[in-house]
Amino acid sequence: MQIKTTLLFFIIFMTFACRNNSRFFRNTSTSPAEDILPKIPYEPEGEPDVEQIAPHNKLTLLVDAANQVWINGVKTKPDSIETRVLRFILSEADQTPKEFQGSGIHQVSSGIIVLHNAKGTRYQSYLAAYKAVKAVFDKLRNENAHRIFGVDFKDLPPAQSQLIEQIVPCIIVEAEL
Repeated sequence: MQIKTTLLFFIIFMTFACRNNSRFFRNTSTSPAEDILPKIPYEPEGEPDVEQIAPHNKLTLLVDAANQVWINGVKTKPDSIETRVLRFILSEADQTPKEFQGSGIHQVSSGIIVLHNAKGTRYQSYLAAYKAVKAVFDKLRNENAHRIFGVDFKDLPPAQSQLIEQIVPCIIVEAEL
């Protein structure tokens, strides 16, 4: 009888927990903003066909099974990812001048980051690489928000933040090898 009662309690608990957005399973060691992790792989609508992208507009970042980072086939230290991605976005990828209503003409990068991970890659290593790439785009968006509107990107109203997102598009294509 004890096993049946315990099993019944477990089933009720799991049903309740799953219906309440899994709040019982949330990682409590991070802030609420860090609880929202990217889905791997992320496939946005209209994702570019990586094979059709000009090689100079594509930066391939691989985290291998030994948790080493490779950028365009060259072994790289994990702490240099941000510097390399920033250089790629600002100077190596094509820059196209585009006019945006209300803010003038801005150079928009055609650069795409292709983020691969091999089977056996530790999730923490992959996530560290992802966060380093994302930090570059956050930095560029914040700089543009300051230059155009005089405030941090996170403090912009939706219409202005969408404008900054168009000026600094964050295109990260993720895939497992």
